[in-house]
Amino acid sequence: AEYSKALEAFYETFRPLHECLPRLCETSSDCSEGQLRCLSRTLSRLFPQPRRQKRLFVDISALVVTDLRTGIQRVTRSILAEWLKTPPPGWIVCPVYANGESLGYRHAHAWMRDSFGYWNPFPQDDFIDYAEGDLFLGLDLHQYVVPAQLEALKSMHNAGVKIHFVLYDLLPMLFPQHFPQGMNDVHEEWLKIICNFDGVLCISRSVLQELRVWHEKREPRRRPLAADWFHIGCDIENSQPTRGLPPDGEATLKIVGKAPTVLMVSTIEPRKGYGQTLDAFELLWSQGQNVHLVVVGKRGWNVDPLIKRLAAHKERGKRLFWLEGISDEYLDRLYAAANVVLMASEGEGFGLAIVEGARHGKPLILRDIPVFREIAGKHAFYFRGDTPEELAKALREWFSLRAARRTPSSQGIKALTWKESADMLRERLAL
Repeated sequence: AEYSKALEAFYETFRPLHECLPRLCETSSDCSEGQLRCLSRTLSRLFPQPRRQKRLFVDISALVVTDLRTGIQRVTRSILAEWLKTPPPGWIVCPVYANGESLGYRHAHAWMRDSFGYWNPFPQDDFIDYAEGDLFLGLDLHQYVVPAQLEALKSMHNAGVKIHFVLYDLLPMLFPQHFPQGMNDVHEEWLKIICNFDGVLCISRSVLQELRVWHEKREPRRRPLAADWFHIGCDIENSQPTRGLPPDGEATLKIVGKAPTVLMVSTIEPRKGYGQTLDAFELLWSQGQNVHLVVVGKRGWNVDPLIKRLAAHKERGKRLFWLEGISDEYLDRLYAAANVVLMASEGEGFGLAIVEGARHGKPLILRDIPVFREIAGKHAFYFRGDTPEELAKALREWFSLRAARRTPSSQGIKALTWKESADMLRERLAL
C-alpha cells in the first residue's frame, strides 16, 4: 500500500507539465517536422488519455502499398469492411500500415478515403498513438514489413498492446521448389517473429496443424504456441467488389455456355497444377471430348513457359479461355456459367474457390489434399496423381457421373459470409 501511494505521489509531480504545454507549443516553432513528430509521440507516451476507448489496429500494409486483389487481399479487405461496419463492442477499428523506410505504423487515412470514402480531418497518415489494452492484428501478409518494424512492434508490446497475426499458409516452406529462390527463408523468418507475440490465427485447421508441427520441430521446449484457427468468407458482393465487364465479356460468356465448362480460379503459380490441367485437357480434346477450360488468374512467378502456352494456344478463345485481372462482377458471372469448379493445387492454406463455387451451387473437382478435405468433406469429387493421364481419367469419370446425375453435390459445404468470418475471428481474439 505504501509503495502504491509513493508511485501515485511521484506521478502527481508530473501534473504541472500539462500546464506547460501551451508554452511548449510556443517555443517549438523552430523545430523541424521530424522533431515535432518525435515530441508528439513522447508526450503521448508520458500522458496517455484517461479512460481512452480501446483501439483495434488492423495492419493492411500490403493493401495500402499495392492491392493485388488476390485471395489474401480479398480476405483483408472483406474482414476490415465488416469490422468497420460493425466494430467489436467497446473498440475503435483503426486500419494501419507501415513500410521499410521509417520505423512505426501509421493510420491509413488516405487509403480509407480512397477505398471506402471515409472522410478524416487529418490530412496526413500520422503515426499511431497506442496504449495499454489496445490490440494489433496483422491481418494482411507482408513478410518484409514485419521484420523491418520489429522494434516498433516490441515497443507496442512492452506498452501493453496485445499483438496477433493471421497466418494464411506455410507453403513457401513446404514447397520451396514452387516459389522464388530464398522465399522459404523469408517466410520462416517472418513466422519466427509472429510466433513470439501473443497469438497466431490460422485460416484453417490444416494450417494450424502444419504450424504446430513446424513449431514443435523448431522449439520443442519453448512455451506452448498460442494459436487457433478460423475460416474465411466467400460472398463476393460483400468484399468491396469491382464492377464491369470487358468489351468482349458478354461474347465470351455466350461461347463458354455452349459446352460443359470447367472453371479454375487462382493466381497462376507452379503449385496450382495448371500445367497438369492444360496437358489433361489437351488429351481430352485430342480424344474428341468437347469441354471448355476457363482459367481466371494473374500470372505469378516461375511460369513463363506455361504463360506462353496459354497465350498462344490454338484453342484459346474456342475451348480455352484465360482471363487475367477481371472484375469481381465478371468472375461472379463466370461462376454462374460454369458447370464445375476445379482446384488442382498441390497445397493451399484454404481454397477460396471451393467455398465461392459452393455458394454458387457448383460441383467441385479437387485434388485430394488435407485442407480440401477439411473444407469440402464428402461434398466434392477428389482425384489423385500428378500426371496428365491421371487427371484426364478423373475428368472423364466425373463427366460420366454427371451424365448419370451422380456427381457429389457441394450444397453441404458450410460457406461462411464475410460477416460470419469476421465474427469468428473476433471471437478467437476474445473481442
